[in-house]
Amino acid sequence: MAGKFTVKELTACALFGALTFTLVFILGTGFVLATGIPASGGVLSVMMAVLVLTIATAMIDRFGVASIILTVAGALAIPTVTFGPPGIYKILELLVQGFLFDMIIYLFGRRERVYVVAGTAVGVIAAPMILLFLVLLNLPGADKLAPLVTIFSVIYAIVGAIGAKIGFWLFEKKLKHRAFVRHLRN
Repeated sequence: MAGKFTVKELTACALFGALTFTLVFILGTGFVLATGIPASGGVLSVMMAVLVLTIATAMIDRFGVASIILTVAGALAIPTVTFGPPGIYKILELLVQGFLFDMIIYLFGRRERVYVVAGTAVGVIAAPMILLFLVLLNLPGADKLAPLVTIFSVIYAIVGAIGAKIGFWLFEKKLKHRAFVRHLRN
């Protein structure tokens, strides 16, 4: 659906962005600190982020929802190791991933398999994007991530697809008919 966002839609996007950051921060940071490998926390983080994106984009029928949500999450993540080493580059990194998710949903429709494809696509590009910024900005960890980027891309693609599948199921079976969802959609 094209058009301007309402205040309640933008507020919901901001809240979903904060939720995404919080879930990814809690799940991912511990894993990265334990392994010392940038992007390793994404194993759980990608699944949770895609799950939230799927629910949010199913609730809010506007192009750009995923872009806004991930941009907010990226802004909140700047000083943390969530989504890569600390830095302002995370806003661009996550905006691109959100835009990819939005484009796939916009071009192919709001069906379960399309969400799974969108989640898979975001998963595939997550680790290479982190590596790209590590190299471009000469940040630490590129040497540890480079040999594992293909492995992480495959794993992230799988967990992205799982996150989309679970998110779509949660929306359709548990959330779709709730009053707050109906209120947000009107």
